[in-house]
Amino acid sequence: MKTKLLSLVLVIILLMGILAVPVNAASRSDVYNYLKNTAIDDQYDAQIGCYYSVMSVSSDNTTFYGIFYYPENEAVALSIYTDSVEVTMILTPEMKLPYQAYVWFDDTQNSNGFVNVTAKYNGEAFPSFSKYEGNAAVQGDLLQIMNSIFPYIMEFTRAVIHEGGYTLADMGLTGYTICNLHIWDEGTIVKQPTCVESGICRYTCINCGQTHDESMAPTGEHVFDEAVVIAEATCTQNGTIRYTCSLCHQATKDVKTAALGHVWTLTEVQHEPEEGQHGGLAVYTCARCGDTKTAQRCAGEVFVDMPKIGNWAHEPIDWAYFNGITSGTSATTFSPRKTVTRAEVMTFLWSAFGRPAPEEAEMPFTDVKGKAYYYRPVLWAVQKGITAGRTQTTFAAKEGCTRAEIVTFLWSAAGRPEPSSTENPFKDVRRKNYYYKPVLWAVENGITAGTGENTFSPNAVCTRAQTVTFLYKLALLGGFTAESEPVAP
Repeated sequence: MKTKLLSLVLVIILLMGILAVPVNAASRSDVYNYLKNTAIDDQYDAQIGCYYSVMSVSSDNTTFYGIFYYPENEAVALSIYTDSVEVTMILTPEMKLPYQAYVWFDDTQNSNGFVNVTAKYNGEAFPSFSKYEGNAAVQGDLLQIMNSIFPYIMEFTRAVIHEGGYTLADMGLTGYTICNLHIWDEGTIVKQPTCVESGICRYTCINCGQTHDESMAPTGEHVFDEAVVIAEATCTQNGTIRYTCSLCHQATKDVKTAALGHVWTLTEVQHEPEEGQHGGLAVYTCARCGDTKTAQRCAGEVFVDMPKIGNWAHEPIDWAYFNGITSGTSATTFSPRKTVTRAEVMTFLWSAFGRPAPEEAEMPFTDVKGKAYYYRPVLWAVQKGITAGRTQTTFAAKEGCTRAEIVTFLWSAAGRPEPSSTENPFKDVRRKNYYYKPVLWAVENGITAGTGENTFSPNAVCTRAQTVTFLYKLALLGGFTAESEPVAP
């Protein structure tokens, strides 16, 4: 016997016509007890807790007829199984056979590829059994299949109880009907569920247009989009923002905001260091809260991303900050690894020379506007012959500055001195290159040693830390002298 016999499901029986008191002495419960005892006397399946008796099998072994008894709910089932359809008549001890049943059809498939149909009587699902399973391939013809199969189960029922001396009239039925078969669509949400309120999904029968509503459980998911600042963050204390659910207006969650941190600026140098760029004392004031601190005279007290003491870029950045070459990329950052732009290099160089006023006002570059912070530095550099731009009409201020360009700018600012030696240590620097003499001069004066044993990497872009290091080394050679009265940057 195939395993499928053991997975019984409800079929919908629509029975009409309950006879008057039978002419013989048999009762409905007699028929029930006869069927129950027939199953019990045959065999038992412990896996699903079911007694059963196979009464008939078709010659091709594709259709089975049997009686099944389930002690757990005291239900007796008369069933027909085929390859594609399972039809079952369910009997209970009270023999409460419905006069009319309603079939609710859900055309979604379960994991086994079946469609589900639930039988209801007076709005309530049949007790114990409530599903009919048929092959999904035939779901569209369910009504036709039910009508074609039911005569067989009626005939089977008649034959089974006849062996015990009973008739269909003893069961109180003379026929059956299938009515009100609804095929429901996928449903339309008429009320969206919220975090606390149920929703409603409305299903419509594609045959008759009848509808029924089913409740959708609350989502439990809040929408936190109403924010109120409970406590402002300060330099040293975290803040708190409270978010309230815009749907239920009850649920809240608090989010901490990080402390802002101090923004230190140098306000007083108490005494200069005796040697180098470290060792002196200075007073720093927080631009945000007004707190003060006395600390080492070091740009590291201002910039949170300052390289540590001993790093090759630490002293050059110190020099650049305390000499007004640059104030960083923000009040608290220097961005040492950020690519330096041509505009920044011109501004650094101009500041190193004391921010002299340009002698003329005519700007040759169309991409340098009068309001740009680098306007006067570029104009001064053009007049001093430090740069001629990327083209005759463009300076390319926002593009990264290469190593070749930087040493050429410094060499030009130093007066274009001839290198003392023609010995070139770099294989990537050729005599024909515009930066040939600037590179030899920079090597001779210790401004650069290249990027490798015999490479200079002329086309590599520089970082801000590398740029101020070049400037710092030139300053140690006495390469910067104020030319005129300084102007505001």
